[in-house]
Parts: sequence; structure tokens; C-alpha cells
Amino acid sequence: MPKARSADSNVTNCGDDAGSTDILQPFPRDAEHGRIASEVTPLISAGPVIAETEELNPALPGRSSPISKSKSVDVDVASISSSHSDKDWVSHVGQLPLWASPICRMCVLLALVGIGITVAQPSMEVIYYKLACQSLGQNCTPKLTQELVSKYVMWDSVIDSAVSLTVCTKVTSMSDIHGRKPFLTAFVVMVCVSFYIKYFLMSRSSGFPMWGLWASTAVGSCAGGVSAFLALFKAYVTDITVAHERVNAISYCVVSFTVGQVLGPLVSSFLLNSAKRAPQTDNQVPELELLPLRASLLVFTVASLFSFVLLLESRSHKSRMKSRSASVVSLQAPRPHLPTLWSKIGHYVSSFVEPLWLLTFPQELRTEENAFRFKAIKKCVILLSATELLLSTSILVTQIIEPQYTIYKFHWDSVAISNFSIARSMFVIFSLSVFLPLLYKHVFPRFKSLRPQANTLDAADAMVMATGLCVYACDHFAKAVAKNGSIFVALSMVGAFAGVVGPVAAAAPVKFFPSSKVGEFYGAMALAQGIVTLFSPMIFTRVYTFGVNHDFPGAPYIFTSTVFFILFACIIAARRAVRGVPAEAVGAGEV
Repeated sequence: MPKARSADSNVTNCGDDAGSTDILQPFPRDAEHGRIASEVTPLISAGPVIAETEELNPALPGRSSPISKSKSVDVDVASISSSHSDKDWVSHVGQLPLWASPICRMCVLLALVGIGITVAQPSMEVIYYKLACQSLGQNCTPKLTQELVSKYVMWDSVIDSAVSLTVCTKVTSMSDIHGRKPFLTAFVVMVCVSFYIKYFLMSRSSGFPMWGLWASTAVGSCAGGVSAFLALFKAYVTDITVAHERVNAISYCVVSFTVGQVLGPLVSSFLLNSAKRAPQTDNQVPELELLPLRASLLVFTVASLFSFVLLLESRSHKSRMKSRSASVVSLQAPRPHLPTLWSKIGHYVSSFVEPLWLLTFPQELRTEENAFRFKAIKKCVILLSATELLLSTSILVTQIIEPQYTIYKFHWDSVAISNFSIARSMFVIFSLSVFLPLLYKHVFPRFKSLRPQANTLDAADAMVMATGLCVYACDHFAKAVAKNGSIFVALSMVGAFAGVVGPVAAAAPVKFFPSSKVGEFYGAMALAQGIVTLFSPMIFTRVYTFGVNHDFPGAPYIFTSTVFFILFACIIAARRAVRGVPAEAVGAGEV
């Protein structure tokens, strides 16, 4: 056999059988199950054209089997819906070398995105204050500047949520049909364009160009924004992992993003220190202070090229064909007659929020296996969905308020914010890459009652989430009354260990769903997060402004602490609802 020309060891030249076309040869054990080349095609992102042949795929329309030419097999919905294709796909992905693994390349992309965001974030926060003070002129005071920046941040978050909300459901549903890669790439590219616009406005403006900055935020959100990105990222991991490995896979991806968050502030601190040693000008924003933004532009440009060329597709060919078939059936369904404008508006609104019903474990998921405890499972899923929704929202709004809080109360500058981000990120990396895998791989399996289960909320998941939420609640309450920056830093380092809740909360609800509904669930969660995020920044900004005006800027942390205590109670109730329910009773898929 001639030497392979592709980077993948499974791509070989077939010589006389296929001319000069490179095709995928199945593993020996996979050949027994009728593996086809198209199931592996998405893993080759930049290589020779991969052609399906009748030897590899006897089910191609218009072709006959080499074994029995008199028997023609068409690709129908039944063959597409077969669970064997999903199992074979996950099995094949698990056998790829590390450098060719989709998880590995997703980790690289997340690291680049983490660097791109954090290398510019400390500098941008300070530049906002300088531009706001510059626009106020003689009226520049710390309180007025804080109110102007808070107003900008609040509406910036609202615009981000509003634009993301209009497209996130379409993005997640279309990713089932066309794959995850095109939409992940679109997100990175649009964020890159958004940062280019922000840099141009900050470097050229003599005031506070809020309208231009808001427009750049809208551009960055038109690919679905953070809500769609989170849904796509979780669906990407779910496509290529089995249930009991999902928590660790999500943890590794989060660690990669956190590593980027560590490297970003390091680069930012170096550039800002260099800028301080340079001669200063009379401008509010010196030229050298924009260096971190330039570094961010470079990183996002590289990330865009990487996602376009090297990022691998996670959904198999058969899975996408199945989604296309379901989409065609949906489009062929009779449409209701809408004679009036209000009926059309009502139909649009109901269609827009319809995916949210999946978060309540609807009646359509009732099976013979879960019928006798369907209500208990439904209650558990609702509580888990609410926990993931409010947890992610609380963390997001805290990240919005935190830079303003530390600058206002502790008088931190860009370097202090960068050093704080580095230290906290190191603790997050340790908790997710060492502490959490240690629990799930070596500690929990030693105890029969804590062994992870694939199809239910097991005791291990419940214990990790309940403990983490309790730590979060106490940590945020203490931050609200912290007397100085050192205490705030110490509390943040302790709270970093509570970050283990994130991967577990993301992986736990989908245990109850069949594999064909996982992508839809994450899409529904993205929609819910988008709706909540549309209003939560305004609420938290109002709470923060109220606290500043009454000399208690830690008021938002009291609010989030209360939310975390409520979520702690939700996890306890969710675990009690399904305690004693056999794993087989939920009727979830194996993959």
C-alpha cells in the first residue's frame, strides 16, 4: 500500500481502486459494523478530498453492494437514527492520537480565546474610566465617573444579550444540521472584528464613544454571543464523549480557557509595565497603554485562522443527516392560518420560547422505563436546569461588577487587576485539572454510594454541587464586607475551588435525556440564559449603583450570596427527588 499522504494515520491511498483519491480506511473492528468514510470525514479539517466508495459504504444511493450487486440499500431515516453510528463515532474519536483529538484542538482554541479576552480586559476597564473622565471635563469626580461607566456597562450587557437572544436558538439548531465548527468559527471571527472596532474607537476618540462601542458589541454578538458559544461548546464535548467522561472533558476545556486567562494578564502586565517606563503624554489614554489591545487583536486573528483551518467537526455525517431529515419533516408540517397581525406576533413569540419546554422534561420524553417515576425525574430536571441557569447568570454578572467594585473600593489599577486575575486563575486551574478529576477518578469510585452513574443525578454530583454552592454563598457574603484588597483576594482564592460546580452542573441535566435531545437541551438552556441575561445586568448594575450611593458597594455580592443559598436548597431537593430511582428508569441514551 502506498504511503499515506494525509496527517491522519487512517487516510491512505487506494491506488487502482480509487484512482488518486484519498479515502478513509476503517479500523478492522469497525469494518465488521459497516463503518463508512463519511463518519470520519469531519475530523479532517485541512487535508485531501475524502471520497466515499461503494466498498466502504454499500448503502450509498444509486450504488450496489460489492457483496451482492442485486441488493440495493437506500439510506433511510431508520438507518440514520441508529444508535450504533453514535457509538462507533465516539469510539473512533477516542482512538485518535492526542494531537488529532477534537477535544485537544478545542482546548487550544479556548486557550487562545482566553488570552485574547484577558490580555486586553484590565487595560480596557481603566481606559473606560479615563474616557469617561475625559468626557466629563471639569465635572470629573470619582462618583460621576463611576455612574457613567456603570451606565455604559449596563447597556453594553443589554445590547449583547438582546442581539445574542435573537440568533442563539437558530445557531444551536442549525449546528445540529451543519455541524458545530462553522458556528464556533463564526463566533471567534465576529469577536475579533468587534475588538478591532473597539481599538479604533478607543485610540481615536477624544471623549467616551459609547454609541460606537455599543455598536461593536452588537457586531460581536451577531454570531450568537456568549450564550450560543456556551451551548455549542457543551454540545461539542457531548458529541464526542460518553456520559461518565463528560465532566472531566468539560473540566479540561475550562482549564484550557483558564490557562489562557493566566497567560493574558501576564502579557498585559509586561506591556503595561513597559508603558509606564515610557515617556507619558498629555493625552488621557497614552499610545503605549493601548499595547494590550493590540496584543488582543493579534491573538484573536490567530484564533480565527485556527478555528477556520484546524478546528475539527464533532458531529458525524450520520448525525447531521438525521438532523436534516428531522428538519425536512418539520418544514413539511402544515402551518397554522394566521389572519391578523396579532396572531402572527403571538405565533412568533410562542415559537420563539417553545424550546424552553425541554428544560421541564416534557411529556414527550415519557417512556416505559421512566413512567413510574416520571414526576420525580421531571422535578429533578427542572431544579437542575434552574441551578445551571442561575449559577451561570450569577457568575456572569459578578464578573461584570467585580472590576468596578475593586477599582472603586480598593483603588486597584490595571496591574493589580492583572495580578489578581493570574492568582485566581491558578487556583481555578488546580481545582479543575487536579482536584475535580482526582475526586471522580480515584476518590468517588472507592465508595459504593458515591460511584458515578451515567443516567441519573448520583450522590457524587449532588455532593460536589451542594458543597460548591455553599462555598460560593459564604464567599460572596464575605466579599461584600471585605475591609481591604488582601481579604478580597484571599476570599477569591478560596472561592476558586467552588468553580468545580460549573462542569458538574453542565453535565448533570443531560444524563436524563436521550442522545438525540442533548443538543436541543443546550440550545434551550442558551435561550433561557439569553433571556435572563437581558435583564440581570440592569438589575445588578442598579443594585451596585444603589450601594455606591449609600456607601455599601458590596450590595451585589449580598444578592448573589442569597441566590447561591437558594440553589444549594434546589440541589438537595433534586437529589431527594430521584434518590432510589434506578439508573435504567430515566430512559436516557447511552451516548
